[in-house]
Amino acid sequence: FLLRKLTGILILFLLMSGCATQRRGPLPPVNQKQERSQSQPKKQVKKGDTDLVCDMAQSFIGLDYVWGGSTPKGFDCSGLTQYCYRQVGVKLPRKAVAQSLTGQKVPLSKLEKGDLLFFKIDSRVITHVGMHIGNNRFVHAPGRGKKIKISSLDNRWWKSRLSHARRVI
Repeated sequence: FLLRKLTGILILFLLMSGCATQRRGPLPPVNQKQERSQSQPKKQVKKGDTDLVCDMAQSFIGLDYVWGGSTPKGFDCSGLTQYCYRQVGVKLPRKAVAQSLTGQKVPLSKLEKGDLLFFKIDSRVITHVGMHIGNNRFVHAPGRGKKIKISSLDNRWWKSRLSHARRVI
């Protein structure tokens, strides 16, 4: 009986959790050299690949958010960006906070298609990532109970939580 009750509590906890990239409490130290080495492309990538990555991310619009998801069966925010970039040979870390250390930091005034946008939703650490698709819009997997969609950086809620952007191609 106790085992069944604990299992039920664990399942409830997992269902109530937000993005798999969210973490409560202190974060372990990130080895930036190791994280950056993971972002090295497997093949020669070029600027035109960003169009492919953006088109791919947009092809998943309407797909259900899945906590911990990293396949076309369902994605969380960092699973979506990781999957799309992997298709053009760029290996990204799995979690948003680790992705936020990958590539080159980009001023928000110089955003290009394919740049990754990082957000601090309810804490002082990065807990969400989206992909810039142009015209101040980004595609992302917003969270539990929602679907992958396009949002605008002109929206005050998103703008107030935007931390920074990084370019990986």
